[in-house]
Amino acid sequence: MTINALLDGLKTFSYERIQLKIGQHYFDATEFKDFYEYKQRKYWNNTIALNKPMFVKFEIPMNNELIDQPIKVLLNDANVWINTTNNSKLSRKLSFNFVSFGEFSIVFDNGNYYFSDKSYEELNYLESKSLDSKMKIQREEAIALRKFMDKPIWLVSDRFDKANDNGEAMFRYLINNGPKNKNYYFVISKESSDFSRLQQEFGDVIIDVYSDQYEIYKAVAEVELLAYLFNPTLRLPAVHLRNITNTKYVFLQHGVLEKITPKFFTRFDYDLDLFVTSLKQEQETVIDSNNGYMLSPEQVVDTMLPRFDERYSNDKKNILIFLTWRKYLVPNANKNGTRDYNEFFKDSDYYKAIINLLNSKKVADLTKRYGYKVKVYLHPELRWQLPDFINQKFENAVEILPADSNFNKMIAESSMVITDFSSIHFDFAYLKKPVVYYQFDKEEFLNKHTADAIWFNYEEMGFGPVVHDQQSLEKEIATYIQIGMSNPKKYVDRIENTFPHFDKQNSKRVYEAVINMLGD
Repeated sequence: MTINALLDGLKTFSYERIQLKIGQHYFDATEFKDFYEYKQRKYWNNTIALNKPMFVKFEIPMNNELIDQPIKVLLNDANVWINTTNNSKLSRKLSFNFVSFGEFSIVFDNGNYYFSDKSYEELNYLESKSLDSKMKIQREEAIALRKFMDKPIWLVSDRFDKANDNGEAMFRYLINNGPKNKNYYFVISKESSDFSRLQQEFGDVIIDVYSDQYEIYKAVAEVELLAYLFNPTLRLPAVHLRNITNTKYVFLQHGVLEKITPKFFTRFDYDLDLFVTSLKQEQETVIDSNNGYMLSPEQVVDTMLPRFDERYSNDKKNILIFLTWRKYLVPNANKNGTRDYNEFFKDSDYYKAIINLLNSKKVADLTKRYGYKVKVYLHPELRWQLPDFINQKFENAVEILPADSNFNKMIAESSMVITDFSSIHFDFAYLKKPVVYYQFDKEEFLNKHTADAIWFNYEEMGFGPVVHDQQSLEKEIATYIQIGMSNPKKYVDRIENTFPHFDKQNSKRVYEAVINMLGD
């Protein structure tokens, strides 16, 4: 048996020996290496040394002598406490549970881990005995639903509080074009403004992310297609339902992945079966074992994003400012996925750069003379800072767009976008609309935000000019306005050489990839 593990939260940085101890049997790691580069990052005035995760591999010749023996991990001959990720089928949240690997299972039993050769039915019975009454009822309901449901269930989602991304585009394709031998459901909070909108279009197949219905459907779904993996509710089923699920997980993404971010997408956190990409180099980056995603070539498909199918142009002479967020400028997410307001946000260079741009007299004069409007949309992870912008008076006629704005409409009505490192530039490029990259804090962003690196070279591969100061940005805005927002041939050529398809058949390709994965 091959066991792959991620040792995280370790304080020792010298690894001479890593072993798995099973009873009195010792097995040396056949492979161990840094999972991603150790870094120090500065958050405001505090320097935090990030823990150094290690990828570890063991080869275990399974035999009866290892059955029912306690499993320990030894680092330099010292015991290491074993825990599992939030998305593991094996969880410390239950006093007894297990994960089966065919002939053998790994069991967690009141703080101890061991191998078992008991049947799935025996272990399932023991796990059921450890559940409280509500958990047992939910488990029985899920088992009954699986036994008697007439069609397999497919679940689709975007953010837990907002749709209008790859999930919604994929769901609309499935409802309109998918085979009728499946039941398709879209999952979102009923508190979201998109919930009623989607119900009006699709009916009762829109279900509340916090409902018991979703919890049970999640346990028995054949496929779950997710545009976001970070939402606290959009993960594996509750721990007491995980051993009855055989769901295949498809990551639709919520943009082209131009950054290298394995710490968010490893199979240790999300046991993904299919990972959707758009560009050949993006696909190769995810597959590359040196980047740490740990996905096989068969799991990474270059279908392009479903939302590109729904992109259209209805130019209303809007100049859209859409910058990505800064992880180091917002508090950590709460359990429900929200974030608290950061009173120090207005002290940041990020905030000041945006405010200074919105108060630019040159931009104000240009937009007034040529009839353009400036619109600003804050990244969804910054929406709790909206008061810092709404309560400002600007030199320009500026509209701060609400958090529930329709992305499709926003992009369609824009003549150009001013962005920084946001993947929205691919959406504008797909429509061959002008893009200007305003990277005023590039060094700080690369050192403090979520990416380990960026493979996309904006200067050589980007779809518009790259600037680092407001004066240069004002010059580029003036140029595009004066040439009627036409895109120079240099950038049109890059666009046509970057995107493999403009046929609006991306959702169909994703569907075909899922069917191929299922073997249907």
